[in-house]
Amino acid sequence: PNVQPIPLGLGAKTEECTYFLSDDACNFGGGGFCAAGSPTNLKTRTLPMISVTDALKRFEIADIDIIKIDVEGAEHDILAGMPEDVLGNVKVIVGELHHDEARLLDFLATWFQVTPKHRKGRPQWFCAVNRQLKPE
Repeated sequence: PNVQPIPLGLGAKTEECTYFLSDDACNFGGGGFCAAGSPTNLKTRTLPMISVTDALKRFEIADIDIIKIDVEGAEHDILAGMPEDVLGNVKVIVGELHHDEARLLDFLATWFQVTPKHRKGRPQWFCAVNRQLKPE
């Protein structure tokens, strides 16, 4: 009862965007607004996207404690689109890493102690803990 689904994509800008549907019948979550390579055979839909700033205002969100993010390569755009006063007060962020992980982790290091987690020699996900938090 305390969860409200919001049928919008979250991104750097408020706009209509092309969503690439997964071509894997077993992976319904495999689609996204970022498609690798040149996807000429993927089905698409145009869907609404809202910027982080607009979403925070629209839904009257002033503070965020925890962010869990896995948005198929758009992690940097979304987190970099957050107002710095909001992002700087998030306690913990955990997320999956895709391409360009160094850019995302370097960006977050301004406010967070960032720990990438490796699998098969490559960073797969990360945990970022706000530097302002005191260890318990």
